[in-house]
Amino acid sequence: MTKMNEITMEKVAEQVLAAITKEGLMNKEAAEIFGFSPVYLSCIGKKKSWHHLSKKAWEIMHDWSQLGIPPREYKSPLKEAEEADAIEAEKIIQQAVGAADKLLEIDRKEPAPDPKQKKKQTAERLRKEFDKSKPPKREPQPPASQPKEETITISREGHKVDLSNIDIRTGALVSFEVFDNEILIKIRR
Repeated sequence: MTKMNEITMEKVAEQVLAAITKEGLMNKEAAEIFGFSPVYLSCIGKKKSWHHLSKKAWEIMHDWSQLGIPPREYKSPLKEAEEADAIEAEKIIQQAVGAADKLLEIDRKEPAPDPKQKKKQTAERLRKEFDKSKPPKREPQPPASQPKEETITISREGHKVDLSNIDIRTGALVSFEVFDNEILIKIRR
């Protein structure tokens, strides 16, 4: 349908308002029949408010006015679409309920598990999950050996000290004691 001109809109508005008044319908009841908001019916009474109405609302009222039937007998395409959607939704719900009933029927046919057996299986499953969550066991460490202490005495001749025959390994604790003629070195390994 093309855009309605102002004269057509005026005639449609007059017919709708006259029919609503003649039938004794409230705007809310008439809006339910046409399938749109009651605010639209309030707006058609004032020419300044016509711009608030949607094009679809004008088309529905125009279609009704062309039929020449009372509003209560009119079936709005919007209303029919809503009813079709509701019927389709109801079918989908019925199908889902039927599928759920079939699943429940299958469950009922299978024997119920023994409660003691079920508890045992649950306990085993939980024990396995707990064992998986524990950190891996560490290998026992051998007892720490007592450090061995070795003492080396080096004679001191003048200001020079010969340390070439000392084998100091990494991480060893070394202490030095200096005397007048000699140096005492203690090494812990």
